[in-house]
Amino acid sequence: MKAYYPYPEKQNAERYQQTQQQRAMERKIRADKRKCMMMQETGDGEGLRKAAGRLRADKDRYRDFCKETGLGAHMENTQVYGYDRSKSMKTVWAGRTKGSGSAAGNTGVMNMVTPNTVQQNIGGIKGYNGGNALTGGGNGGIIKSDKQCILDAFTSGNHSDDIVDEIILHHKGFKDIDPAEMKKFLEDNGYNVKPLGGRSALKGIPFEQGGGYRVAFGGDAYFQYHPEEGSHHNGPYWRVSNGKRGDNRYDMEGKPKAKN
Repeated sequence: MKAYYPYPEKQNAERYQQTQQQRAMERKIRADKRKCMMMQETGDGEGLRKAAGRLRADKDRYRDFCKETGLGAHMENTQVYGYDRSKSMKTVWAGRTKGSGSAAGNTGVMNMVTPNTVQQNIGGIKGYNGGNALTGGGNGGIIKSDKQCILDAFTSGNHSDDIVDEIILHHKGFKDIDPAEMKKFLEDNGYNVKPLGGRSALKGIPFEQGGGYRVAFGGDAYFQYHPEEGSHHNGPYWRVSNGKRGDNRYDMEGKPKAKN
């Protein structure tokens, strides 16, 4: 009979977060493939070139992530019905043409962040204090930081599940986000930002008076900032959750907090 030795709590929490990131990456690759198929069906060559560049960048990032974390790659999770060899080859060739979003002549928008890559946004939140996403070596492309990906998720218009997945995938960006700026960003983009509720010791206390804040969106999706005071999770933290992903908390450095 094989003995069972549980992982330490912290190690288990980190591994769980890594597998959630991996699933989100696989969903992104599937979405990229569906976009390429749509561009092929509509005959949009420029759209296909950009979509092919994003697909290649996301696949490279997925492979790098699996290698750096030691997770096995599950390419079967990236398969899309109808994306056959013919469509794959058309996508590959489109990605090799000028303006594809590849390294040579990049015009697409990509995120090239891997677990060992630290990419800072210049300035503050996009739209505030002149902040912009990092731009790639003078070729017209944009390499988005994890911070920018989190912000863009809230303004993407995507399904709430996809927004949550995007935030979880780019959680390291929280280290570059100021809670006050984030609150203003959410309010300016139409979100109903409220003081903390539930069983929090800071229930009903406005952020400006030392409380935190919360945003509910898309059914069961939830986003929260909790300051250090009254925290039961060893300091201030960000929280994002929904029915599929459960509660995910990150400290102010963007590092996952162990689940209670």
